[in-house]
Amino acid sequence: SVSDSTETECANPNDLVIICDLGRLNPFSIFRVKN
Repeated sequence: SVSDSTETECANPNDLVIICDLGRLNPFSIFRVKN
């Protein structure tokens, strides 16, 4: 997804993992497991 300098973009590829792109705050995506 395209990085947004004003908003954090989060996508749910499945029910267990959230991929968050912090854009300018972090050039890499953060993977989180939903509890």
